[in-house]
Amino acid sequence: MTEEPIQTYLEALRNLEVVTRQVEHVVGEVIKVAGALRDWKHVTVANGKTSFPAEAIRNSINPDNWPTIQQLAESLSGWHQSRRTVENAWNAIPRDRRFGLQPPPSF
Repeated sequence: MTEEPIQTYLEALRNLEVVTRQVEHVVGEVIKVAGALRDWKHVTVANGKTSFPAEAIRNSINPDNWPTIQQLAESLSGWHQSRRTVENAWNAIPRDRRFGLQPPPSF
């Protein structure tokens, strides 16, 4: 039997790792902003168009780092698609050929 289903699975797993890192970066930026906004009375937004009083300048948020809702949606959608690809690739490997392979991560 050919190794093709196993190779397909291993490639899908590698791709899932890459996509996961990308999503974690995008989500990390959102979490960072949300954390800063917990103390919103002392937060500024560095957009160069709005001024803030001195007492507000404890924490500044840079909007250039914010993902758009489209970027967030595409990242999350891509992760779910990648996860589905991994599961489908795993299911394409006959059970007797799975020995020594790590099954897909459970989420």
